[in-house]
Amino acid sequence: MGDISPEKYKTFAQDSPKDYQAFVDKVKVPLVMAALLQDIGNNHPESIAILRGEDGKQNPHRTLPIEERKALLQINYRETVKYLVDGIGAPIYIGNSKTDRDKYNVLEHKKLLFIKHLMKNAVNPKNGIGNLLKVPQIYSSIILSTKDSYNYKLLPKVYHALNQNAERGACSQVVVDSLVKITGHFPQGYGVTYIPNEPDINDRYEYAVVCQLYPASPEQPLCRSTTRNLAFIGHGQEFEIKKSNNLYFTETAKKFSTISKERLNEILELLVSNYSERKKLDLLPRCWHPGEFFTKNSHQKLWNK
Repeated sequence: MGDISPEKYKTFAQDSPKDYQAFVDKVKVPLVMAALLQDIGNNHPESIAILRGEDGKQNPHRTLPIEERKALLQINYRETVKYLVDGIGAPIYIGNSKTDRDKYNVLEHKKLLFIKHLMKNAVNPKNGIGNLLKVPQIYSSIILSTKDSYNYKLLPKVYHALNQNAERGACSQVVVDSLVKITGHFPQGYGVTYIPNEPDINDRYEYAVVCQLYPASPEQPLCRSTTRNLAFIGHGQEFEIKKSNNLYFTETAKKFSTISKERLNEILELLVSNYSERKKLDLLPRCWHPGEFFTKNSHQKLWNK
């Protein structure tokens, strides 16, 4: 997983196209299907009755009592598998070769069995293959949380929760370690505040957005700058933000402890566009919220090469 670099993966695809295609057909496609389908059972009427309550007015994102949560998991798994087997099923072979048809049917049947195995194992993965679904699912549930307790500032601590799950034996530490190599501690789209790595810069910070996977160090995200000299720009440079420049880290923030409140307020006035956004930020913000930045068309090409 994370131990295979993008470069090695690309080499594998180029040097062994036949083996790579087999890997795509037998592993990647079933894994993607399992990831897309794993919660489709939550659309079943029995699931909706639990999520929205008997009156249909409850918040479906609320924290459920343990018994209701167990029941929901059972219904979701049962109905998801039913949808997979009876709703989607195996594709029908098109052709005239009996030999090819038999091989095709065997392969498609194995795909369905593999997807079912992934889904079943993901319920209680421990160190099994279900971690390929469960660990990214836990990661996504924290990064894209719908809970009232959602705290944007704490998103870089997502791996604290994943490591705790691994320590309890609820998921595989190997898979957690592999995922952190891919994502790093700072998720895609996260707003980073940093001190420019320029001589004699000690009275301002700038904004950047995390825009790439596979950082060399999990604590040093690959970003694209969104401001220059305290002004927003649409086409910033891509670069790595060192831990020593990232205001998310306490030791870096201490470098700004001598900056006056007047200067920090002056910076905030330049970098935020409305009072509601400003209220979300500390006087010395450890991160920023890029939502409004992306409402401008000229800022929506951040990931374009």
